[in-house]
Amino acid sequence: MSDDIKDPTGIRYYGGDGTIHSGGEVNVELDTSGRVVAVWFRCQAIAFTQSTCSEERAGEMTDMYRRGVPGLDAIVVRDQS
Repeated sequence: MSDDIKDPTGIRYYGGDGTIHSGGEVNVELDTSGRVVAVWFRCQAIAFTQSTCSEERAGEMTDMYRRGVPGLDAIVVRDQS
């Protein structure tokens, strides 16, 4: 698709072989207080919410990541108009 022709829905695929980066994970940036200020996939900023979870939930999620989760190759985003 030409750069000057936009999908009217604003939906686009980001990643795969279409970027110069090859990271397979999301990067999260925190301020010095530990609040999330940005979430990225390669060079694409992505929407996020932040919440505080219980210690039990935190332990479950830590265990899940220790066991391994799939890497990312691409995401589908909808541009704001």
